[in-house]
Amino acid sequence: MSARARRGPAPAPVSRRRRWPFVVAATLAAISLLAVIAERQRWLEMRLAQALEERLGVAVDIGAIALAGAPPTVFVRHLRLGPAGAPLLAVDELALASAGVADLLAGRIERVRAVGVAWRPAGDGEVSPAWPSAGGSGDGGARRGLPQIVVEQARLSLAPVAGVGGQLRLARLGLTPAHDGARAGLTVSGSLAIDRPIALTAEFVVGADIDLATTSLRSVDAGGRIEVPGRGVANDLRLRVGELAVAAAARAELRGIGASAMLAAADDAAIGVALSLPAIDIAADHLSLPLVSLAATSGRRAAGLWASLGEVRADASAVRGGRLSARLAAQPAALPTSLALAGSFAFQRAASKLAIGLQSVELTVAAGMPDALRLSAAGEFQADLAAAAAKGRITGSLDDAPLALAFGFDAADDPPAHVSGALRRLDLGRLTALLGTAGGAGARDAGATPLPDWPLVVDLRVARLEDDGLTIEDGRLRYRPAPQRRAE
Repeated sequence: MSARARRGPAPAPVSRRRRWPFVVAATLAAISLLAVIAERQRWLEMRLAQALEERLGVAVDIGAIALAGAPPTVFVRHLRLGPAGAPLLAVDELALASAGVADLLAGRIERVRAVGVAWRPAGDGEVSPAWPSAGGSGDGGARRGLPQIVVEQARLSLAPVAGVGGQLRLARLGLTPAHDGARAGLTVSGSLAIDRPIALTAEFVVGADIDLATTSLRSVDAGGRIEVPGRGVANDLRLRVGELAVAAAARAELRGIGASAMLAAADDAAIGVALSLPAIDIAADHLSLPLVSLAATSGRRAAGLWASLGEVRADASAVRGGRLSARLAAQPAALPTSLALAGSFAFQRAASKLAIGLQSVELTVAAGMPDALRLSAAGEFQADLAAAAAKGRITGSLDDAPLALAFGFDAADDPPAHVSGALRRLDLGRLTALLGTAGGAGARDAGATPLPDWPLVVDLRVARLEDDGLTIEDGRLRYRPAPQRRAE
C-alpha cells in the first residue's frame, strides 16, 4: 500500500466564508477586553472623584489617573473642583511620588508637584470647598515628615480682597524640608497685575526659612520691581524680615524689617529710599511699632531726607505717633535749604481729622546772603480732610526776632490759603532777594514783579520793617494774588 493511501485523503481547505465568524469573534473579544479595562480605569477615577466630593462638598472631576516612574508616582490629570464650566480650582497635572509602592499605598508621600493651577473665589450662591484642617499639633507634623511641594504656573484671583481687582501669577513655588524635619526652605517667584483701585504691575522673587514647629517664617528676603504706568517705577526693590510669627487670636509679629528701592517718577530723576522697622505687632484690634526710620536721597537734586517715628499705634478709631524727628537737606544751585523738626501726630479715622504737634522747627535758607535766613519755632496744626480745610499756628523767632504766625487753608475760599501774624523785625529786602533767587536770576530786573503769583493772602504786623535802607516802625505788610496783586 502506498504512503499516500495510508494517510488518507487530504482535508478540504477552509473557505473564506467559514473563516469570518472566528475573526469577528476574536475582534469582539478584544474590544470587550479593552472596554472592560477602560471602564475599570474610569471606575477608579470616578470613585476617587466621588470620595473627594463627599470630603469637600463640591463637584469634582478627574480626567485621568496613571501610575508610572521610579520612584513610583501617581499622576492625576485635569483635576477640576466646582462647576464644570468655571471651576473654582483647576490643576492640569498633579504628581504624588513616594519612595516605594508600599509607601505610596500607605499614603507616605515624599514629593508633590502641581502644574497649571488656576484658582478663583466662589461667587454669590456658590459653595466653597470645605478644605480639611491640618491634623495634629505642635511638632507632630515635623516628625511625620513634610513632603517636598512644587507648584508651577499658578494663577490666583485677587477678587476676595475688597476693592481690588487683578491676578497673582506664580511662576514657581517650592517648599523643600530640611534633613532635620523641623525646618523647610521656601522659594516663590512670580508677578502681580492689579487693575483697581490703581493700575500697577510687579515682579518678585521671595526666599525664606520656615520653622515647622512654630509655623513662623525666618530670614525672609524678597526682591523685585513695581511699576505704575504713567506715574513711576520702583526698581531694585528689596525687603528683608528677620522673623514673622503668627500667634493665636489673629496676631502676628514681625521683627528685623528692612526695605530699600530706587524710586523714579515718569519724568524725574531716581530717588533712593531705605526703610527700617525693628518690630511690628499686628493684632485684630491694633497695630503698634516701636520705631520707624526712613532715609531718601536724590543725587541729581543734591537733596536728602532722614526721618524717624516712634510710639506708633493704630486701632479702629485712630492712628497716633510720637517722637517724630525729621531732617531735610537740599542744595540746589539757587536755594540751599535745611529743615529739622520734632513732634507728634494723631489721626481720627471717623472724623477724618489730623492733628500735628510741633515741639521744634529749625529752618535755614542760604541764598547767597551774608547771613542765612533762620526760622526757629514750635506750634500745632489741624486738618479736616473731609472738608479740605486746615489751620495752624507757630511761635518762635525769625533772624533772632520774636515771631507769631497763624495760617490756614480752605478749598472753598478764594484764594484758599492765608497767613497772618506779628513780627518784631523783618528785613524785606532779604526776603525779596531770597524769593528772587528762587524764581530765577532775572526775577528782580527792572519792571519785573519780585513776588510770585501765589494763591495766598499774607497780612503781617511788623514792629520794625527794613527794606534797602528804609526803616518803618510799627508797619503792616500785605500781599494779595492777581488780579488784585499788590505788596504793601
